[in-house]
Amino acid sequence: MINFFKIVFSFLLLRKPAIIIVTPNNIRLGNHLYYLLHCNIENKRSTLFKYVILEDDNLVEWLIKFPELRKLVKNKEKVKRLDIKKKDYSFFQRFGKDFTEEELNDFIDVYIKPEIIKFESSEFSSDDLIINLRIGDYYASVNESKYGFNQTEYVKFIFNHSENFSLKKYTKIIIISDDQNWCKKHLNFLDKYCEELIISDEYNDAFKCLIGISLSKNLIISNSTFSYWGAYISNRINNYYNVIAPAFHSRAVQDEIAYQLNPKWKIVSKEEFNFDQLVCKDLKMP
Repeated sequence: MINFFKIVFSFLLLRKPAIIIVTPNNIRLGNHLYYLLHCNIENKRSTLFKYVILEDDNLVEWLIKFPELRKLVKNKEKVKRLDIKKKDYSFFQRFGKDFTEEELNDFIDVYIKPEIIKFESSEFSSDDLIINLRIGDYYASVNESKYGFNQTEYVKFIFNHSENFSLKKYTKIIIISDDQNWCKKHLNFLDKYCEELIISDEYNDAFKCLIGISLSKNLIISNSTFSYWGAYISNRINNYYNVIAPAFHSRAVQDEIAYQLNPKWKIVSKEEFNFDQLVCKDLKMP
């Protein structure tokens, strides 16, 4: 609980004291963005406090890419004695509960979209499909039992049931992942669904990955908060909702459900696909 007397002293000395949310250790961009969205929502609601998160090392490079986010982040060296710090592991990721689509779009418009649209080009057309898969750390031994499922079979399932997901013959299918070498080894079967299959090493860069996802109209994504945010941004920029996502997010949450998903997306349900197919031999890291 926030100390009452500290709040009183803060109001006496500061016009608008900061509530500094200390996020869990080792989270990355996707999780950070939900916390930053939460701060933005609270700042619009509250005239008494300014909500920010405490800067951490995993966020520093992204603040260079998206400088407006700096307004919602407190540098560790600039924390004042009467600022109110609190640890919060709520994550604020429930679509429609922790945030509305309007609140999400307002946040994207101010803090994210201006930097993404600088990279708009003719590289992606409405006849292209981007597939974004989270491979690397999700299949390390510490995370596999929590997040892992057979993503090769997941992608095959979607294409084998293409009529259910409104898939078509694409000009290009572009694979974006945190492990492009793995994708080159396991996703070559996709070449029969397009004129050109692109699995380029340039998408080993996280910022280029986010740009690629955000500027594409047609997406297949995995159970990653990075993927979810790429899809949110894509929806806002393109005003188009052709996203296919897994209903499964993590075995660490109740019912394992991905409550981050926009209900306008096409969802691969747990009834349709067995997400308990853990990493098979063909999915193991080479």
